[in-house]
Parts: sequence; C-alpha cells; structure tokens
Amino acid sequence: MKSIRLSSRSSPLALAQNAVVIQLLKDQYPNLNVEELPRTTVGDREQTRTLQAIGGKGVFVREIEQQLLDGEADIAVHSMKDLPIDPPRGISTFSVGPRADACDALVSSVPFENLPDDAKIGTASLRRTALLANIYRRTNVSVVRGNVQTRIRRLDEGRFDALILAKAGLDRMNLGSRITSILPITPFVPAPAQGVLAVQCRADDAATRKMLLSTQRNEVEMASSIERRIVKRLGGDCSMPIGVYCEVNHDSFNVHSVVLSADGSHCLRVHKTSADPAQVSEEVGDTLIRLGALDLVAEA
Repeated sequence: MKSIRLSSRSSPLALAQNAVVIQLLKDQYPNLNVEELPRTTVGDREQTRTLQAIGGKGVFVREIEQQLLDGEADIAVHSMKDLPIDPPRGISTFSVGPRADACDALVSSVPFENLPDDAKIGTASLRRTALLANIYRRTNVSVVRGNVQTRIRRLDEGRFDALILAKAGLDRMNLGSRITSILPITPFVPAPAQGVLAVQCRADDAATRKMLLSTQRNEVEMASSIERRIVKRLGGDCSMPIGVYCEVNHDSFNVHSVVLSADGSHCLRVHKTSADPAQVSEEVGDTLIRLGALDLVAEA
C-alpha cells in the first residue's frame, strides 16, 4: 500500500492526533503517503446545546464513519473516548500507539484548592460535572463547548474562572503549561479510554487492518477494551456520568470505576484487580449493577 486517505475532525486537536497516527504509520511504512481529509462534524457545528441534547458523543464521529463506509476515506482518527461503544456494522476499530496521560486537568489562574467557593467552572462533560459536585462540592459548573483553544480563550476573556479538560489533549497540543492542577485518577476517575487514540477502517479492508494492527500496543488495547466493556455492560455510553480506568501492571489489571447521578448526589465506586481481563470487567460491571448502577444510568 502506497497511499491512504485519512478522515478526521478539523479541530487543531484532531490534526495534532492525526500527526501522531501518521508518524506511527510511517515508522512502519516509511514510503506511505497519507492524504488528510479533515471535516467539521455536527458536534463541532452545534455549539449552543449540550452533547446529550444533540445526540451524545456520536455526533463527533458519525459523518466521519460514513465517509469510511462510502469509500471516501481509508482510515479515520478519533479520540477513543469519543467513540460510541458499538461501532457501525462494517467498521473495525483499533487503539494505536501509547496511551497519553488519562487524567483530567484544571486550567485556571490558581490551583484547584485556591479557587473561590463560587468560582465558575466550565466543562462539557456530565461525568466531570457530577464528580466536581460529589468530591469537591463544586456546583457552579457551566457548559463550555468548542475546541480546546476556544474554551481557553473564553477562560482568558473572564467568562469562566476555571476549565476541566483532558490532560492528554492539552499535552498533544503543547498546552501543558496552562495546566494548574492535575485531578488524580483516584477519586476523579477519567472517561473510559481517555488518552487513547483510535483508528477505524472498513472491516473488509484486509490490507489496512494489517497495517493498523502493527501500530497497536497490547497493554493499551487490553485496558481500553476492559474500560469500554464495563460501560457496555451497564448499557451506558461515554457521554454519561461513568468513569472507568484500567491500569495494566505486568499481568495484572487494576480497575477503578465510578457511576454517578447527574447531580453528583449519588455515587457508586468499585475497584477490582485481576489477572484475567474478561473476569475483571465482568466483576466490576456485575458489582456496579448489584449496587444500583443501572438506575443511575437510566436517570442520566
């Protein structure tokens, strides 16, 4: 294969992610030519309503996936956390390369502990909103949409006192200097597969599937699969107040999970460790269900 067409969102973060994937591919296939086909999705165009109101995280990927199915692109690059749990029929999904730092980060003029009690915090994530209320009793939270630069510009204009963003995205855009505090994975459990890059291709494209397999890291693939399997077990998706993080230590899978009510008033946490990836995902999911997670998911 000498050339492939790569579809993605057109945001600066998406283009930075493309660069990572292109380098991974060229490391394996030095003569490969990659044509980028960035586009603006419904999720990018609709900035006035919450993700839940406009269809959940899938609004960032459906049009791009359709390009694949229509044969207009050969691969598509996404943040794994933006992908619906079940891909459309005819599409294969691969985690690629190393996982970036999965933590959430505070961007503000002062560290988290120095923010005034009435500080206005911006996020587009229901999970982050619920965790802020549950852990830190921070309820002055408003929806902020747009790409990373747009959100930071609104912070700098004084519309918000702080933002919560994925550290992975800030790092990939060389904006790590804007981070004032890291929110630790325990207790601020990240979104499933946060920090993982995903590449999709058509399921019947054997040559491209083989190429993408060469860029995978087993520990990243296993961890992200465990995290997403737990969400699927709950009948949820990545737009709901669900956090799951799996740390792989040699042959052990250490899973932290949280399911919350939308307002953060109810919170279920389960932590399991196992050498069996299928067993740990099943145990975490079953325990959360036994504790009442399905009711919280249904209400979200």
